Amino acid sequence: MTAFAGNAEGQGLQNGTGVDALFQLPSAVAVDLDGNVYVADTGNNAIRKITPAGVVSLVAGGSQGTAEGAGAAAQFSSPTGITVDDNGVVYVADTNNNRVRKIQNGQTSLLVGAGTGGQTLSAPYSVTADRFGNVFIADTNNFRILKVPAGGSTAAVFAGSGNSGSADGDGTSAQFTVPASVTTDFAGSVYVADIFSLRKITADGVVSTPQITMADENEALIVSQLRITTDRHGDGSVLYASDSETDRIYILRRDDDTGNYTASRLAGSTTGYLEGAGTAAQFNDPLQLYVTSGGTLYVPDYNNNVIRRAN
Repeated sequence: MTAFAGNAEGQGLQNGTGVDALFQLPSAVAVDLDGNVYVADTGNNAIRKITPAGVVSLVAGGSQGTAEGAGAAAQFSSPTGITVDDNGVVYVADTNNNRVRKIQNGQTSLLVGAGTGGQTLSAPYSVTADRFGNVFIADTNNFRILKVPAGGSTAAVFAGSGNSGSADGDGTSAQFTVPASVTTDFAGSVYVADIFSLRKITADGVVSTPQITMADENEALIVSQLRITTDRHGDGSVLYASDSETDRIYILRRDDDTGNYTASRLAGSTTGYLEGAGTAAQFNDPLQLYVTSGGTLYVPDYNNNVIRRAN
């Protein structure tokens, strides 16, 4: 696990290459088909881009507010979720503005929220796009998952009753407690890191609760602090999870007979900042990670202000 961009010894809104760039509390990353990494730079109210060579630039934002526009003319308020579809369109969970924003051809516009897109959001923490171009939103404080169809501009409830709970079922008969992270697989299934549990929603909207068992019975995975990712062109048999409570990264492998997962630690040990392999690495609040179809894992190391990478 190495530093890809950012510097653990400082924070700010500074472009540059690798450790010469500065971030402030980055909380989510996503990667486009060309290998560019997009970052929800939460503390800077900005969206940043890192090229495969590690060159960091500003895509949008940099000040707090709700303004639309091109580049730095746009404003955000603590964006904590980000995704890029296969056409290069960027979607941002603009959490404190209770909106999801769309960045296309350099222009930021409102997709859902504030009376637009058919829904009123409450603290959306995560957003993801499947390989078909559908966009899914973790409408966290409304306890539901929304779907915006590919090419559309109106969200509908995909799963969740709107009341807090933990019930499996079809569509709006299901309940979530605090859905904070969403990711999708090749078949269009959506995986949700819900507080205290991992949830799966099929493409038809059927919600279930796969169980997670630790490979090492002496180690605890803090499910309530998870952020999850999987390759949207894969089958969902392998998930990656960051546990911000223990500052560790896990790999979850599915038993196809039961649909349940076994988790093994991939990286991390104690709170801090160290490069290295496996348990030699240290993180400080790793949040919404992203894995590419080639298996490269990117982790926003929130309190270290660094984007980390592992192949």
